[in-house]
Amino acid sequence: MKLIANNAGGQTVILAASESIDSVPESHLDMLTPAVRQAFADPSAWFQSLATRSQIPELAQWLTRLIEGGQWRLLLHEGFMYERSTLAAFYWHSAKVQSAMISLPRDSLSPRMPQGFHHYYSLVDVVHWDAYGSAGGLLGSQDQIPLAAFSTPRPKRKGFDPRKCVVWGNSMCGDMLIYTEAGKAGFLSHENGKVQLLGTIEEALAWVFRQLLENRTPEFDYSRA
Repeated sequence: MKLIANNAGGQTVILAASESIDSVPESHLDMLTPAVRQAFADPSAWFQSLATRSQIPELAQWLTRLIEGGQWRLLLHEGFMYERSTLAAFYWHSAKVQSAMISLPRDSLSPRMPQGFHHYYSLVDVVHWDAYGSAGGLLGSQDQIPLAAFSTPRPKRKGFDPRKCVVWGNSMCGDMLIYTEAGKAGFLSHENGKVQLLGTIEEALAWVFRQLLENRTPEFDYSRA
């Protein structure tokens, strides 16, 4: 077991397959839910079951390719950027597809969560391809934030009213994945407010995981905005 400093002002416990989950320090024990303990017993089988159940082909293929590599660690993050925050996630490393850490789904979704996300969040919660405490990933079901909370430029595309948009992910440079009340999704440039249209929420999820499957992180494409 390793204990290292993270970018969120706290420490991260790193557990490998050969290590005992019972060695986790008391400060991080609250992250070891029954589901995390069960998944730790056989992560490959756990995540293969997610791939099998996935109705998002790109997500299923990406998970399968990650599992084929077989390189994983359990990460238990504790951060203090504003107040204490925690995240238990399995980090899967691959040389062929984009590596990332993946957390297990929450027990329930907000009734305000768009239908387009329901199946996705029944499989996983946070999917993050950069370091904990840094931008670069898909937010968890309880972490989505109204766009109005940010001081970014107003979206320069019809149908993306900033008062009715929600942020559900971001690139490593800070561009934002957003969706509208009507279920339309896009990629918002934090520099000039241009919006790369991604289609429906379901189509946007497929696009994101297609990028990861092709071993690259999702980035804003100025040629399409």
